[in-house]
Amino acid sequence: MSGFRVIGAAVGTALICSTAGAGQPAAGRSGAPADGHGQLLDRYCVACHNDRLETGGLSLEAMDLTNVAGDAAVWEKVVAKLRAGAMPPQPRPRPEPAAYDGFRTWLETELDRAAAADLRPGRTEALHRLSRA
Repeated sequence: MSGFRVIGAAVGTALICSTAGAGQPAAGRSGAPADGHGQLLDRYCVACHNDRLETGGLSLEAMDLTNVAGDAAVWEKVVAKLRAGAMPPQPRPRPEPAAYDGFRTWLETELDRAAAADLRPGRTEALHRLSRA
């Protein structure tokens, strides 16, 4: 049994160490994750999708990457555009494929995590009769 405790302690330590810096902001964007997603958003997206231009009726300038769930509907649309490879449009500069896919995957993961934390299954009542007879 002591072997399981050692393994459990090692796994717990690894989890704590891997999440220790997750909430720290990036240098270029206050409140953004430290892994560069805020910088990628600023460089490739906010140039067109800002408060002044609102290209496509969308401004990402004030969006908070630390609270993706707060604007889940907007981020879902962003993920759909990223999946299709539609943004940024040609001839605008694009991030490296690894950074592009990493940002899209991170957004999807954050949205999935938020949805799992706040389940809203819809109607849960028993099925009603289909006829009166």
